[in-house]
Amino acid sequence: MVDKFIFLTEKKKIKNPLFDPEKCDVYSYYGNLDNIDFEHQKTNYNNICDSLKEYNIKFNEIWYAKFRNSVNQIRSHFLVKSEDSRIFWHKYEALAPGGCQNKIYIDGIEYKTTKWLLEMSDLDRGNIINKD
Repeated sequence: MVDKFIFLTEKKKIKNPLFDPEKCDVYSYYGNLDNIDFEHQKTNYNNICDSLKEYNIKFNEIWYAKFRNSVNQIRSHFLVKSEDSRIFWHKYEALAPGGCQNKIYIDGIEYKTTKWLLEMSDLDRGNIINKD
């Protein structure tokens, strides 16, 4: 049995990408990242990893699913978790074409991936990661 939600913090949760059978009818996987091909998200994955290297933060766990959307296109969605469980990267795809989101969560606070990678400076990212 797959849990419906994955908790990012005690108060923040996300629906598990593997929970709905119609959203993982092509492929589903939970585990380490070794065998995952991020396909169209490979550049984002590499850039996010690069942005976290300075802080010695690495991703190590993934909930990953592929499914056929309402127009029979194969899409993938996933949730990736860091080793310290503080940072999550969430790529969401809806059943309807164009319904997608791409976000990073740090300590439960949501940031659009484009903002994290393209708009924030290294200093801004460091202030968020080292906020204590």
